[in-house]
Amino acid sequence: MGDKTFVEDSVSPHLTPPGQPYNPVELQGQFGGMNARDVYTLLCKRNGCRPVSSVVDMLPEKPGVWDVQSLSLANTYIGPRGVIPVVELCKLLG
Repeated sequence: MGDKTFVEDSVSPHLTPPGQPYNPVELQGQFGGMNARDVYTLLCKRNGCRPVSSVVDMLPEKPGVWDVQSLSLANTYIGPRGVIPVVELCKLLG
């Protein structure tokens, strides 16, 4: 993973409190120098689950690129702990 300003040791698996408004650009700033794949992997680690390779493959490799229009999870099993990193990642995408 590249340089980052995000504190990895944070206890909460959520980027923002559930149900509260957020600014995607401000959230993206927490992960300066990281790409979406690395951020997803970090969010999985924080939530105690493994990244799903098919989700990783759908994400941009270039740092600072967040322009994902859709994630197709139709044929992908995302377990109960794995759904939180996917939802949190979606807060960053646009």
